[in-house]
Amino acid sequence: MSAFCALRAGQMVECVDDGWVRAGQAAPPIPLPVSGCVYTIADLKPFGGGVFLHLEPFGPEIWFLSAHFRPVRPTSIEPLRALLAPQGEREREIA
Repeated sequence: MSAFCALRAGQMVECVDDGWVRAGQAAPPIPLPVSGCVYTIADLKPFGGGVFLHLEPFGPEIWFLSAHFRPVRPTSIEPLRALLAPQGEREREIA
């Protein structure tokens, strides 16, 4: 149940496993998450020992197993911008 606690509605997740269809099976007639793409969790619920996610923009009746996703960490480019600043500005930021 720890995966359920680590995820929340509104959080962004990246699809890390888009193996929804096994070899020899026909693909379902619905759009599916794609590996490497980022989605927002609209809702989540535990079910049958797993945690299922309802993702934007997929319909409310479509749920995906959370094991196919990882949380996206927010990042900032401010440290990189500081490196690009002229030398005098960098010294003022350090002081």
